[in-house]
Amino acid sequence: MRGVAMAGRPAGQAGIDWPIWWTTFLSLTGYNIAVGISPVLTAMFLLCWSLYFLAWPTRNLDRLLLAPLPFALPLFALASTLWSQATAVTLRNAIELLLVTGIGVLIARAQRLRGFLSAFMCMMLVSVVVGAATGRRAAVGVHGDMALIGIFGSKNYFALMISMMMLSAAAVLADMWQPRLLRLLGLFGLVIGPPLLVMAKSLGAMLTLFLALGCLGLFALAGRLSHRLRPALYILAALLVLAMVATFLLLQDSGVFEMLLRSAGKDTSLTGRTFLWSRADGLIPLHPLLGVGYQAFWVQESVEAEGLWRFSDIISRFGFHFHNLYYETAIELGYVGVVILGTTLAAVTVAALIAVIRRPCPEHAFLVSATAIFLSRAYVELDFLSPFSIGSLLLPIFWSYGVQAVAETRRLGRRPVWQADMRPGEQPMPIPAR
Repeated sequence: MRGVAMAGRPAGQAGIDWPIWWTTFLSLTGYNIAVGISPVLTAMFLLCWSLYFLAWPTRNLDRLLLAPLPFALPLFALASTLWSQATAVTLRNAIELLLVTGIGVLIARAQRLRGFLSAFMCMMLVSVVVGAATGRRAAVGVHGDMALIGIFGSKNYFALMISMMMLSAAAVLADMWQPRLLRLLGLFGLVIGPPLLVMAKSLGAMLTLFLALGCLGLFALAGRLSHRLRPALYILAALLVLAMVATFLLLQDSGVFEMLLRSAGKDTSLTGRTFLWSRADGLIPLHPLLGVGYQAFWVQESVEAEGLWRFSDIISRFGFHFHNLYYETAIELGYVGVVILGTTLAAVTVAALIAVIRRPCPEHAFLVSATAIFLSRAYVELDFLSPFSIGSLLLPIFWSYGVQAVAETRRLGRRPVWQADMRPGEQPMPIPAR
């Protein structure tokens, strides 16, 4: 690192605000590993960013008011207290989701994307290493194979952590403006990631990570090409994606895909998910417009919840979900909630795409690739609806950075040609020696 900044000021060519970087790294680390270690770390996360807000209340309040879209879903969740089947549960969880959303916006507004990206990578690296060090495993698949689950209690969630670590590490390593030490840590993350992902035994995570790294590499390469050559690269990439989709559909129709699942020891019902989805189809019409209330379905003494817990052998009668973002949202918040969440996800995706196409660089490519990973999981997992999940925190962060990137690339587009190739937020400077 090229020296420490004065409080609140970027240091060195990387333009990283080191006090904010350390605050982000430490608080996010506590937030992410709290689920497997202690809820006290979550309280520390909330306290840390509450103090940051109180230090500059007027400026931070303005930042929050300039970011209305991420608050649409939390506010609707809070409003669902009025018709919730479990009022106290809905109120508590909605307030928590609202707080997490506000902190996400503050994190994004407090620093440049480059600084957040490297802090996020280091946080993921610590989370994965701590999780792997525990050595906790669980039986998975029809053959009872043992998969590494770390401190997160789920192989799929642990695989998500590994995937996000590797994706952010690749983006940091590809960015020549990142400090050398952080790029070396990125290389370390890329080295330890593959064997850990194999031990987690998540084929879905392997596939989505492969595609996300390809997306990141595509836009990183596009950033090194002239404007005239970029369209040809994008066309070739689109044709490759279409070919992959066509191949997948052919394998699925011919039964080869199902055979591969069975040979890999995977349950073709996706570990009971198809039954959960069929029950969701029957439950949604009972409260179609507004749902039963935020987080108000999976509560004890609820007949449907108790039955599904018994079916899935959830002895604790606590937690669980329908393993599908849209089914869960429709049941809790109705079709109105699905529209609000869908609009938010679409806005995040469009902003990231516009930013990376206008100015392809590792940071913008990470936004697109990470968003793609989470969207691909929406069919079988729940990342954006629960308070204190990593997805619920990243959604407002990604939206804020996407919007900022679009605004900055628009300003850069009006600069003279010799400045137009600079990345958003950078000043003219010589390329640092490798």
